[in-house]
Amino acid sequence: MLLLALLALPTPPSVQEPPSGLDAWRLELERRTAPARERARAAWEAEWPKAAAGDRAALDALAAAGAPVQEFALAALDRAAGEGGALDGARRALAILARVANPVGASALMDRVADLPPSLQGAALTIAVERGGRDVWERARRLAEADPGALGQTATVALLTHGPAAWAPGLMARLDAEAADGPALAAALRNLAGRETSEGLRLPEAVFRDRRPEVLAAAFDFLAAHPEKDRGEWLVEHVVDPRRPADLRVAALRAFEAGVPRFRWRDGRRSLLEAIEEGPRDAVAEEIAWALHRLGERNAERWLLAPYHEAVEARPNSVTPKLRLARRLMEVGEDGESYRLYKKVFSALEGQGMLRVVQPQDWLWAARAAVAGRHFKEAEAWLEASELTPEQLAEAAAWPEFAEVADRSAFRRFFPQRR
Repeated sequence: MLLLALLALPTPPSVQEPPSGLDAWRLELERRTAPARERARAAWEAEWPKAAAGDRAALDALAAAGAPVQEFALAALDRAAGEGGALDGARRALAILARVANPVGASALMDRVADLPPSLQGAALTIAVERGGRDVWERARRLAEADPGALGQTATVALLTHGPAAWAPGLMARLDAEAADGPALAAALRNLAGRETSEGLRLPEAVFRDRRPEVLAAAFDFLAAHPEKDRGEWLVEHVVDPRRPADLRVAALRAFEAGVPRFRWRDGRRSLLEAIEEGPRDAVAEEIAWALHRLGERNAERWLLAPYHEAVEARPNSVTPKLRLARRLMEVGEDGESYRLYKKVFSALEGQGMLRVVQPQDWLWAARAAVAGRHFKEAEAWLEASELTPEQLAEAAAWPEFAEVADRSAFRRFFPQRR
């Protein structure tokens, strides 16, 4: 990569003796990077006029030229920012820097932040922190500590997103969540959700009052990764509120389920059960029931099975409801009951000469129930009856029941990929 600082150095004067030490190293570096710099200059001269006018393909072409382009992008930023009405050009120069700047270029951009128009300072600072290294991060942290205004908050959010995780607790304590840009704050919280952080890291109180969907979704992701023991009730309130968007309710549910060991489980269980028993039987209710089931709540299992039992009672002579019930029984972990129902249905159909109505997936799930109950001969026969190829069974091969028996001689032909 071309180092911007070294490229800015003047050509050394002629000397009688060959250069040595740092001068020799600099000249060698310039010699090696000259071809890349010339390609970057040619790309810039060809594409920048179009890119400055908003041509997306030209912007992509400049970004493809890589780090050597940053010198020309910084110069264009200086010219555009110095011309009061050329902010579009400055924004496009920043867009290129966001894709090509290396730590040296990011440091040079950080040098310029204070001199840019206020409308560009936040974007430039964020790019510098994202593309920079320790030097830029240290400077951004000093800014975050010294400036209580918008730029200091931008530095705080940028460092939470791209800076060292060890700084997160101190940065979070200074975060003004209500004033922060929603998408930027959401990105910061999601970044922290995916990283190992200090035990002392907690979300600011303002986050729990925030109503911006992107911030709420990111807060749920954060709490799923780093549960706070006094936030279970807040999460449940979001789950059971039918006025909230379904995706946010499910995200809050995921966070609650992940943090159950630290929450007051009994209170949350009661509220979630009431939500499914008294509310509509919709997709969110189904998600709640499955979460409760995974947490060992027997009433949730009954809720999950109820419509399938009702369908069988309403159509006692129909095969389809019984096969659906058998599969649902397997899904909730009642493999013995599932196996017995499959066997009963198949026996009845065989007596009527109607086994042809059984679909491949029904045979597959029946075989799964049979394996779970250690009924291997029937499992083999039912897999055979499914007429599914090993390729079609590839996903099922990962199911724990089949994974356990895939090496048995009776099952190798169905799951050869597991050998």
